[in-house]
Amino acid sequence: MSADARLSILHLCGEGHPSGQTRVILDLARAQTGAGHRVTVGCPAGSVLEESVRAAGVAAAPLSFDDNAATGTAIARIAAECGAEVVNAHSSLDRKAVLWARAHAGLRSAVVFTRHVRTRTFPLKLWWQCRQVERVIAVSGDVAARLIARGAPGAKIVVVPNGLPPEFLRDPPGEAAVAAARAHIGRLPGAPIVGVVSRRKAQEVLLRAVRHIGRPLNIALIGVGPEPPLERLAGATPRHAVTFVPFVADPRPYYACLSVSALPSRQEGLSIAQLESMALGIPFVGSRFAGIPDLTTDGVDGLLVPHGDTRAWARAIERLLDEPGLAARLAEAARRKVLESFTFDRTLERTEAAYRQAIAARSGTREAR
Repeated sequence: MSADARLSILHLCGEGHPSGQTRVILDLARAQTGAGHRVTVGCPAGSVLEESVRAAGVAAAPLSFDDNAATGTAIARIAAECGAEVVNAHSSLDRKAVLWARAHAGLRSAVVFTRHVRTRTFPLKLWWQCRQVERVIAVSGDVAARLIARGAPGAKIVVVPNGLPPEFLRDPPGEAAVAAARAHIGRLPGAPIVGVVSRRKAQEVLLRAVRHIGRPLNIALIGVGPEPPLERLAGATPRHAVTFVPFVADPRPYYACLSVSALPSRQEGLSIAQLESMALGIPFVGSRFAGIPDLTTDGVDGLLVPHGDTRAWARAIERLLDEPGLAARLAEAARRKVLESFTFDRTLERTEAAYRQAIAARSGTREAR
């Protein structure tokens, strides 16, 4: 890559806690840096994201997101100091601050908003926001359709699906790590383990669904602590063993224990946990909602059920446990799909193309079209 082809990129995220969104930002920043781009990540001071960014060898700019004016002023200053050609805002807090920076603090960079989940922004406000920026990246077709339905101009929207970095599949966890994970979540010896790998996203649907399943199960909720509402539901299913596993940096030993990976969510754009489960060849069942069907085709590479239909959830889980041939066929098809069509190289290429379109639009050149 020539020096002229390199970009100076400022990523922003007002949410510093571990999540699929912050994973995407970290993976992008690390890979873009490796590709020769100059990358800075602005994020909450002292957050897990800031620590992870620095550990990855990427420049971090600690920010406070308490006040739009103060944050916007700081963003404009940081963008000027690092010569940012494009500012990529990833969450609602930084979107507001970036718009303030452009209106009041002289931010000159092209601005890209990435929408990681379905928007809930009021249509008139969404339309106005999109007029102020050069491009909007949607991580799935569902997210893009939702944006357009609520008034965003389609000409500014670019669909860039999340991809799975190749290092996730490298160096699989050792036997000792897997054995430790199994001892943690396999409290009923010999019983299948059904898991959700996610921060708080409707895990209660799964806990209600397993009431309809007679065989004992180990239920692993990986990514959440023992919150009282979930504990009460867990206590109402005495035949099953429910284990809470707060955030872990590397979930792969836990994935290796799962008979079924479940995602009973209503708010996915394009789920990292879903990508990971499919790439690892774990039979998957998810809600037929939001961006989950963008990745899983029902009966082809996983099973999809209505989000709140707990009996349908129970039937789908039992079907995967009762029909090992079906489970293996779906899991293998899912693995092939992710490895062939949701590569991280493709995500990087499409993201860079969106950035260059945004820069061209900001400068008024023909490349923007």
